[in-house]
Amino acid sequence: MELLLAIVITGIVGGAAVSLFVVFFNHFEQTSEIVSARQRGEMVLAVLEGPVLQAGLGMPRGSADFQSAFAGLPIAAWQASLRVDDHGTGVDLASKGELKLAYAVPAKAVTVSEQTLDASGVVDVELNKPLDPDMIGTGASTVKGWALFPTARTPLRITAYDGSVPELTLKPLAGSALIARFDEMHYLRAFRAYVENGNFILNEVTLAGAQPFEGNIAAVHFDFDAASRFLTTTVLAAGEQARKFALYADEDEIPGWPSGVNVPQFMTKWRYRRLVAVSGSWRVRN
Repeated sequence: MELLLAIVITGIVGGAAVSLFVVFFNHFEQTSEIVSARQRGEMVLAVLEGPVLQAGLGMPRGSADFQSAFAGLPIAAWQASLRVDDHGTGVDLASKGELKLAYAVPAKAVTVSEQTLDASGVVDVELNKPLDPDMIGTGASTVKGWALFPTARTPLRITAYDGSVPELTLKPLAGSALIARFDEMHYLRAFRAYVENGNFILNEVTLAGAQPFEGNIAAVHFDFDAASRFLTTTVLAAGEQARKFALYADEDEIPGWPSGVNVPQFMTKWRYRRLVAVSGSWRVRN
């Protein structure tokens, strides 16, 4: 009887220990997946923040002026330095799932004198230090062939560059402009950002092309308020392990994900994984 009692007690204690271990392991696994998914979402927001804050610097705001200023570039069709569109087609359509952004990158070189520019001709602009030759070009069909100055508020096409002076030969395509002394030159850059096949894509316009930046991203949603000029970005990141049973009935069960917004492949893929929605908002100042 004593031996039987000892076996029963040992079984009860052992079962409780195993159950406790299973609960601990599941909690650890769940926490680990949530943390890693959140980190992936925050990485996407981090890479977007800098360009968004520099969006439109040295560029016209009006759609007609924007198109005229960038005639010959694919971004002219965007009609603005920041544009939000749908991405995909059919059941994979992501509402407001694509961000088109034209932004400025500081060249860390300033003008040594004031210059007046007119669309009818070209002008030589001297800088205080040489530029990185890999960052500029002279082709009108590439974003490398354009320079931006905050005081001018119009893009200028680079027709020539003399690194020995250093000096840029510039031509505005529309209107006239005044570049102030000590105004910093900026490089023009542009990209399309969206999610495709579970990857967050940064598609550099006429440069490197589409490049996967972060994996296990189920969807991204951009919401731009033109009146306040606030851009809100919500990234839906996923854990790596797929479960046998669905964790969500529909998208509205995901905390933090905008209500009523479709997630492509949600029913067939993403609802079987831990999902974390991470949001960020920035004011477009330019």
